Amino acid sequence: RAEQLHEALLAEASMSLPSDADAVHRNGVALAAFDGSGEALADGSGQDSATLGRLQPGDELEIWRRNVGGWAFCRSCSGGAVGWVPADRVAEVAEALADHEPGDVPALMSAKAGDVLEVVLRHYSGWSFCREWLGVDHFMDARREGWVTDAFLEDPISERCQITRLQRAIGEALMRVVQGAQHLSSLAAAAAAAVGSGERPAEQ
Repeated sequence: RAEQLHEALLAEASMSLPSDADAVHRNGVALAAFDGSGEALADGSGQDSATLGRLQPGDELEIWRRNVGGWAFCRSCSGGAVGWVPADRVAEVAEALADHEPGDVPALMSAKAGDVLEVVLRHYSGWSFCREWLGVDHFMDARREGWVTDAFLEDPISERCQITRLQRAIGEALMRVVQGAQHLSSLAAAAAAAVGSGERPAEQ
């Protein structure tokens, strides 16, 4: 647990916190009651940070960081208080900006413009795994689900994921370059060995 708290505190230290002048963007809902009033998260490193305070099911939130060491950094849409909340107590939601038709791809989710979706999982590729949002009372019910491209979601938090997505995309590209270089190196070594033995190098 100490490691999780330390991870959350480091995340807070590295991000730009919301100010009173910033508009509140609702993109989250409290799923369960939480009372963290006066509680501080401390990991023994000398850092500490407050939890959000009292939450009731259905309270609207702005989620800034999600699932950092099991915690989500949120701002209340009523009052503007900020702080950490257990990540399993909140759901991220987004509205579909346009009709999203999956066609013949079963993994994709169909949605109509104006539908509210729960964003279950984000991927740096620009796709999110979503479920239809029927309200807190139906959170445990079976619901339609599938992948939706972020371009169809009205979701301010997605803008904050761009740096992470870019970093991972660059990392994958560099990995492919390294793999390609290793393959070329092995081909060159094989060709050199073949020339040394008087054999004709095999065509690749």
